[in-house]
Amino acid sequence: MHTAVTGLGSFRDTKWGVGVKTDIKVTIPKNLLGNPASITRAIQNTLTMSAKNVEIDFKVTTQTWDTKPAFKTEKEVFSRTVSTDSKIYGFVNDGTSVRYALMSPDFLPKTRPGWIGSGMGSGRVLKIDKTHPRPGIKARGFDKEIKKKWEAEMPKLLQRAIDAEVK
Repeated sequence: MHTAVTGLGSFRDTKWGVGVKTDIKVTIPKNLLGNPASITRAIQNTLTMSAKNVEIDFKVTTQTWDTKPAFKTEKEVFSRTVSTDSKIYGFVNDGTSVRYALMSPDFLPKTRPGWIGSGMGSGRVLKIDKTHPRPGIKARGFDKEIKKKWEAEMPKLLQRAIDAEVK
């Protein structure tokens, strides 16, 4: 057995998206060392599958929203990046310094910081008043939470894919 370190993914500032750039240590069986196509296939399949799961995680954060943003996956040789151009998603993900919307007294947000999910929430916007700014939206950090989750999962998934190539 040999241990190889491979860099997977590329982190680009895509505004609201996830790219995981990390060095992953995997054990490559000797009989695969002479077969780079098998190793490449395992890496590509793992990246594609992981990107689909990352996209699902992003969609989970908006599953109860009335307006659902579109997410896209960019595929490069050894990289997948899932992102959105939605301004609303950006306001919730990154937070805002002020809020101009006056919410009803029964307002409860559908999301919360550090949670990959979306609940029912309650309340509504009563009016938009730019002359009376209110405290901003707390950043939910969906992208950071999703990135943290998949940085932990990628080494296990890649090793499993490489092991499957031996069988």
